[in-house]
Amino acid sequence: MPERRHNAPTRRPTHPGRSASRRRAIRGRRGGVRVIDVLSRARRATRDLFEVLETGGRLQVAFMSLAPGQTSGEPSAHVDADQLIYVLSGTGKAEVAGRTYRLPTGSLAVIPAGAVHQIRNTGTEPMTSLNVYAPPEYAPRYRER
Repeated sequence: MPERRHNAPTRRPTHPGRSASRRRAIRGRRGGVRVIDVLSRARRATRDLFEVLETGGRLQVAFMSLAPGQTSGEPSAHVDADQLIYVLSGTGKAEVAGRTYRLPTGSLAVIPAGAVHQIRNTGTEPMTSLNVYAPPEYAPRYRER
């Protein structure tokens, strides 16, 4: 077995199929961390129905607020994006592909790409959620009032 020197630099594993420039680009993105206080955003949620908070190379994070009785809009599907909906406050229901699911505070709905869905606030207080799309579904900084 060859002798290894202790001060020899260790080599990072490479990723098959990724060029050196692609690896550098990925490393560069990791250095730019952005921290978002989502709970403070949820407490102030009176103006916007939906707001994209952050868009990365492979996913997107958005905030949604629904007034009592309000829906996320007409039933729709994200053809290429999986969607996670984490309920921060309030209660609601998700109608996904013809089935209804309860969404109490703290629940996580995982909606696969292509599934027709609609979210409804069934409570008496605003329902707020953190939505994750992979890959990104909306334009960066998209906002709906």
